[in-house]
Amino acid sequence: MLWSLAKLYVQGVKVDWVGFDRDYQRQKVTLPTYLFQRQRYWRETKVLRKNLLEARLQQKEIHPLLGNRIKLAGQQKNLVFESLVGAENPTYLSHYQVFEKVLFPTTGYLEIAYSAAKKIFTNSLVTVADVVITRGLILAETEIKTIQTILTPAENNSYKFEIFSTQGAENQEDPEWVLHTKGKIYGEPTAKTKTIDLAKYQKECSQAQEIRQHYQQCQQLWIKYGSSFQRIKKLWKGESQAIAQISLPQEITAEFADYNIHPVLLDAALQVIFHVLPEETKWESRYLSANGGRKIPNI
Repeated sequence: MLWSLAKLYVQGVKVDWVGFDRDYQRQKVTLPTYLFQRQRYWRETKVLRKNLLEARLQQKEIHPLLGNRIKLAGQQKNLVFESLVGAENPTYLSHYQVFEKVLFPTTGYLEIAYSAAKKIFTNSLVTVADVVITRGLILAETEIKTIQTILTPAENNSYKFEIFSTQGAENQEDPEWVLHTKGKIYGEPTAKTKTIDLAKYQKECSQAQEIRQHYQQCQQLWIKYGSSFQRIKKLWKGESQAIAQISLPQEITAEFADYNIHPVLLDAALQVIFHVLPEETKWESRYLSANGGRKIPNI
């Protein structure tokens, strides 16, 4: 009503304001003398993204890195899985940095591929082979990345896998997908478990190594392991072989069952490998593996 009268007034209509307010008591109020600041206040983007991730992680049977399978029209032969990750989602990812940037670890790709294989070849041993990292996945603090894993049937009951990412923005109509990793997975008949003579290896690897020096050498190559990835507790070397004691960090114990091979433990195992390579190539290999572009052996 008041707004309608105001519109009439500015158009030149004479309004009986006294009569309009006759049944009410009014008083003057003091308004600011400066221009109103037209600022909008929203919840922090980081909080929104965290809530989005938590909602996705509550879905049934979701894998923290592989995610859930999504069914696409016209893609019945291919299997597609999708997940959301960030620099701190899962939290341990922030503990793997190269050149001071959070980098998705190689072992994360291997866990995605292995977990996808386990879903397909449920009653078999599975193999992840011919893995090539084409481009590293940098996880910026303010971004959420959508990861899609695409499995394409290949010969001899095997699958080709490709792992892509794009920025997880809701307003992207045509997102740009970046290929990070590709390789092959296949199932094999269940075989007898091999027995490892641990005492034999412990006897042959008698040269104790300094763990602190190991991680210092990594930092010299701008590979910074946070506490979650510093899982080598003891390390011994022998002739062309090494053995280590690795442990699971306390903060990861609760989520350990959500993985097949947790990336933190697998990375610690890969760290041991570089102590048996020739001196002139071992740290170069570590660098190439961390930064992509290196073919990973079958596991």
